[in-house]
Amino acid sequence: MSRELLENREHLLRLFTAYGSLLTENQRAIVDSYFSFDLSLSEIAEEEGISRAAVSEAIKTATTKMEEFEEKLHLVERRSKISIEGDRISKIKDPVERLNAYEALLKEIENGI
Repeated sequence: MSRELLENREHLLRLFTAYGSLLTENQRAIVDSYFSFDLSLSEIAEEEGISRAAVSEAIKTATTKMEEFEEKLHLVERRSKISIEGDRISKIKDPVERLNAYEALLKEIENGI
């Protein structure tokens, strides 16, 4: 799998983690099978009793919806920023400076980063 495909798959998994509960039950099951369990379209189609085309369409629709949610809510982007900043802060040697940095991060989170 190419680096670009892997990064896209990881991005879609992050979207699914953040927004999967907002999908229909059917979309959620199909996307979960595809991205979390790495099942093929044919395997999902057989499992769900639908065509490969229906599986493909469900994945496309769900992906579009999750991208739209992210465009409006930015939850995945915020989580990423918090994680990067947390990693940076954890490397600060001085405990007082580290505590101040964590408190500043907390304020940013409370204010919606």
